[in-house]
Amino acid sequence: MKHFAPIICALFLFGCAAARNSVADEEKTYTAVIPHTKSKTIAYQISEIWLAETYVSEKTISDLKQPDNGLIIIKPITTWYAGGEAFGAKLDSPIMVKIVNQDNQTTLFFTLYAATNQYNMKVWPAESEVVKIKAHWSELADSLKFALTK
Repeated sequence: MKHFAPIICALFLFGCAAARNSVADEEKTYTAVIPHTKSKTIAYQISEIWLAETYVSEKTISDLKQPDNGLIIIKPITTWYAGGEAFGAKLDSPIMVKIVNQDNQTTLFFTLYAATNQYNMKVWPAESEVVKIKAHWSELADSLKFALTK
């Protein structure tokens, strides 16, 4: 039994080291500019459908919809692991998804916010988790691009 204590301690320290107190601004954001041949109105409608299909099972708050300006802002949740999926703590961070539709162009913005851990402290994902989150955002941008250009 006493052999498990060092292992548990090491896993705890690894988990703590896998979250950070802050991240650089460029790690928190992702922007994709999507050229297309649609009008702002049609692009807005396609973006609304894409959001509904993409975030169908998410806890999402639609904060702002301005069809006249082509603007949609929602705040879903993204999940990441402090210490890796096998042994780490699962944390949820809010993100902001902002879509600005214009004639012939849509800009998609993602912004990551800190998670709150079990000690009520704000924590940010490790760099390896940020890479995964941004790769997912890139896939989502490709998905919206496909919807707008088909």
